[in-house]
Amino acid sequence: MSRYSIKFKKEGYLKYTSHLDIMRFFQRTFKRADIKLLYSQGFNPHPKMSIAQPLSLGYTSTGDYIEIETESEMNPDNIYEVLNKLMPLGIEIICVKAINQGKKTLAALVEFGEYEIKLGDEYKNLGPLIEPFMKQDKIQVKKLQRKTGIESILDIKPLIHDLTSEDFEGHIKLTMVIRNGSQANLNPELLLQALLDYSNCKKNYSGIEVNRKELYYTQDGKLIKFEDYNC
Repeated sequence: MSRYSIKFKKEGYLKYTSHLDIMRFFQRTFKRADIKLLYSQGFNPHPKMSIAQPLSLGYTSTGDYIEIETESEMNPDNIYEVLNKLMPLGIEIICVKAINQGKKTLAALVEFGEYEIKLGDEYKNLGPLIEPFMKQDKIQVKKLQRKTGIESILDIKPLIHDLTSEDFEGHIKLTMVIRNGSQANLNPELLLQALLDYSNCKKNYSGIEVNRKELYYTQDGKLIKFEDYNC
């Protein structure tokens, strides 16, 4: 058996495809590509495949990862070629790499995600406010707990690694590196909400585009791209 990390893009109308539907799509595609996945043991066996960090509905991604285990060893270049021939418009395989047995799973490894948010020109004055915004002792947001319906106050500053802005085709683009994963997770919209509250900008989320560029883990205190895992 062998393990592989597959990096892919999800763009266009496929951003409205749910996580479960993406998983079903890949399972069917692996079967069409004659990539024989290893199955779990027990009463209800399932294929050994998982997405490193599920993506919110409506987001695009240029840095999504799916991990698979196969019955036998395969050439990563062959997996790349055969999968790309079967991809629909909106999904593209970027690279395929082998992962040594015994290494952490991608889902257990992920710690940070890098997101881009494109905003309309009504937010063009946000840029100069980012530095004083980040210098606050706390960055607090209100969050509604789905299960209880209770609203709580969260300090999200410890979950933010970096936040920058730049002009982009007459608009503004925010780039943020924030905690993602099972240990800690920050929704990029919560950070955007906090920034807009700080700036007293009128909130209009209709034209906002969110794209996840990359996932990261840490090693010796440094952020490492998932693409470089096990190289």
